[in-house]
Amino acid sequence: MEDLWHKVTGFIMYHDFEGFRQLVEQENMVQSKNENDNTLLHLVGYSVNAQGGDEWDNYNSFITYLLDKKVDVNAKNNKGETALDLSLRHGASAETKLLLIHGAQAGNMNIEQLSSLLFSVSYQLIDYPEDYNLNEKVKLICGALDAYNKVKSTYPEELAEAFSRSGEGSIREYKGIIDSHVHELMQDIESHSPTEEKLELSERLRTNFHFDDDNLVDQLGSTSIVGDPDGTVLD
Repeated sequence: MEDLWHKVTGFIMYHDFEGFRQLVEQENMVQSKNENDNTLLHLVGYSVNAQGGDEWDNYNSFITYLLDKKVDVNAKNNKGETALDLSLRHGASAETKLLLIHGAQAGNMNIEQLSSLLFSVSYQLIDYPEDYNLNEKVKLICGALDAYNKVKSTYPEELAEAFSRSGEGSIREYKGIIDSHVHELMQDIESHSPTEEKLELSERLRTNFHFDDDNLVDQLGSTSIVGDPDGTVLD
């Protein structure tokens, strides 16, 4: 079986989707995990290079195929990492955003990965908002906020230090951009005779957007407001 994992990794590395698909179907590997509890989606996420992005050299076809085959987008390996975490090893990418709009969540994300994720989502919302419909925008934002809340719980001191730095290219800037879009989307949804479906989207935004971060450094000094590992804020 180990030899099969080496082969499938090779197909991923060389962007050979057809070779990959044929092998995993022939060997019934689609739902398999390796010795480190990595799914095939983990392997694809690990191979993502943020410098890529052209249609011919990204991994969107691999990701779409595996999600269509019902591979768990939020499965965790033995380090607690999800495919989303691994896709951020070299910064955010088109694959990262594809995972987000399919409900991907952080598992064991660090500050650097979070910064890349927040940058990518905030940049998308400002410069290319037309690329995604309302439902997809909500998923992008909720995925980013979910990751933020989890990192806030796991690394409170590190995040407080990072958040204390303001200005261009800071986590504070990226989070502020996303927050403004949360308010904008909720107001837009709720002021135009929204359908039940749109109200559900607004509620998802509200659930992930817990509180104001203006005094984050002071707030994180008190564990009473830090979220638990699933991103829920404790009163």
